Amino acid sequence: MYEVLVSSTLLCNAETWTLREKQKQRLGVFEMACLRKIEGVKRRDRIRIEEIFKRLNIRCGVIDRLRNKRLRYFGHMNRMKDERYPKIA
Repeated sequence: MYEVLVSSTLLCNAETWTLREKQKQRLGVFEMACLRKIEGVKRRDRIRIEEIFKRLNIRCGVIDRLRNKRLRYFGHMNRMKDERYPKIA
């Protein structure tokens, strides 16, 4: 449910974003808030991020998915012909 609704909406066109460390941190905080809400866990419960990922069967966080999307887009851009508008831009 998280992958389909939250993650796909959050990372729409993310391969073109330029992020600073503060923005990456905020994305991570938002992701953990969503995952805690789904799992029904509060911050006071002091459950580690890895444990929540394991419970929900999530392999990588939002920053790793963003990095993967960027690398995939970079591959598309490298294979693209030089006359195409995205490559020119």
